[in-house]
Parts: sequence; structure tokens; C-alpha cells
Amino acid sequence: MLQKTLTVCWRMLYCTVYDVACNCRSYCLKILLILVSMQEIVVQVKESIVAIVRMAVQTKSRGVYLSGHSAGAHLVARALDADLRQNLSSAISRDAADVIKGAILFSGIYDLRPLTFTSENVALRMTLSSAWNLSPTNQTNLEQLAAHWHHLRFVVAVAEHDSPEFRLQSEKYHQLISGLGFTSKYVDCQVVDHFDIVENLQEHEYSLTKEILDALGLNRNETAKSLH
Repeated sequence: MLQKTLTVCWRMLYCTVYDVACNCRSYCLKILLILVSMQEIVVQVKESIVAIVRMAVQTKSRGVYLSGHSAGAHLVARALDADLRQNLSSAISRDAADVIKGAILFSGIYDLRPLTFTSENVALRMTLSSAWNLSPTNQTNLEQLAAHWHHLRFVVAVAEHDSPEFRLQSEKYHQLISGLGFTSKYVDCQVVDHFDIVENLQEHEYSLTKEILDALGLNRNETAKSLH
């Protein structure tokens, strides 16, 4: 469950990006295993974040919250490094990184090394070394997070019926970033699985929606009005 869910998400992300760029979905699917690498995906995510922040600055947004589910949670967490802050500074302005206010992570994986021992790694092509380098729980990556993104607020959520590895890694990541001084809210969502945890966000009374708004200091009534 763990490796199959994550690999499909990482593949779909790359496929979607490539398809938008050249409108050739069938060709993209055929060459996917040859072209894609985890490092390339992380780079693409950073480029996307720069584009989002640029739009936020142009429209005078009050802020941006990054969010990801499963493999997406890994990508958000891993993208928050020194390079991203430098890219934002170079492409937009010196204080552009401050537009990003926090990250909301759902059922993520933060140490990729276990995936190197699975058949799914045929597509991801990671060595133990590269997997660890791309893991948000890597000490170097944590140090970069603390040095360059100390202003962020986090919500780290996991489903009651997630697999044990998702649950273990989510709790560990929350503990690590909390230990670095980040404001992090850990939410163990009851009676949901790996997919319900985000699908239920469309429900107005979903407990996780309320937890997120409270943890990020957002007013529920104002947020609800802005969505209509």
C-alpha cells in the first residue's frame, strides 16, 4: 500500500506537468520510466512554487499556504530548502519567501529509504544515498528548513487507518520540526483512511478543516465567506 500509493502519485504529478507542457499524454506515459527522477520532480515543484508566489505578490495576496497529500506532502516538505528561498529572492524579490506562511501536510512520507527496497523503485530510480538526500527528515534538510523557513507554521495530519509507516513517519516529522522550534499541529484523524483524509475536506463540518483553520490562525467565518 505504501509504495504503490506513493509511486502512483509521484508518476501522476510528473505526467500532469509534462502533459500540460506539450499536450502529449500517450507519449508521456511511454517515456515516463526513462525520463522521470525524484530529483527532477522536486526541482519542478520548486519552480511551481516560485510561479505561485509570483502570482500571489502580483495580486497582493495576504499569504500562501503550501499543501500536499501522500507523495505531495513529501514534495512540499522537501522543497522547503535554501535553494527555494534563493530562487524566490532572485526571481521575485528579497523578501518573497515571507509570502509563504505555512505548510499543511496530509499522510506524507518523509524518509524515502524504505522505498529503495521495493519493486516501485524501478520507476523512481533511487539509491539509498539519493533517497536519503531527498528525505525531509535528513538532518541537512532539517537544518536548511530551520535556517531559511523558521517563520512557517505547520499542520501534520495522518489518518487513523493509514498504514503503520505513514503514521510512524508523520508523527516523527512533526516531532522533529517541533524540536527545531516550529509551530506544528499534529492531527490524528479518526475514522478515515489514506484517501478520506483529504476527500472529506469538502465537508463544511469536517473536523480536520476546523483543525487546520485554527492551527493557522484563520477565521472560519471569513474563510467560508471567501469561498462563496
